[in-house]
Amino acid sequence: MGFFSDLFKSEKNWSYKELAALSASLITMSAADGVIDDTEQKMVTDALMALDDGKIKDWKQFADETTLVPAEKHLQVLKNMHTTKKKLVVGLLACVELADGDVHPMEHEFFLNMARQLGVDIKNLRK
Repeated sequence: MGFFSDLFKSEKNWSYKELAALSASLITMSAADGVIDDTEQKMVTDALMALDDGKIKDWKQFADETTLVPAEKHLQVLKNMHTTKKKLVVGLLACVELADGDVHPMEHEFFLNMARQLGVDIKNLRK
């Protein structure tokens, strides 16, 4: 993840596909313990609304389309994003993991796997 790998990637503007991939990963994290509680659901919604700059016109259609995309394609989209966005994804996953006050082993496993897949060193996440 060096300078050249991010050279032509947007650091801040999220594409529709990136938002869909983020949504899928956050929802998967929310459901990893078998229950999507209200706090997790609100966190996912708030994150998507904060990052969307008008690309999502119909939220129901967005949700429906997101579920039709295979997980491997979402992961590939996330892997191809700018390093700053990858760090944000992992940070948001951590927030969702902690949202209900109980870190379930499946949530933590998903978090660690996503951080590894995205090449984000969780020890240096704040940088």
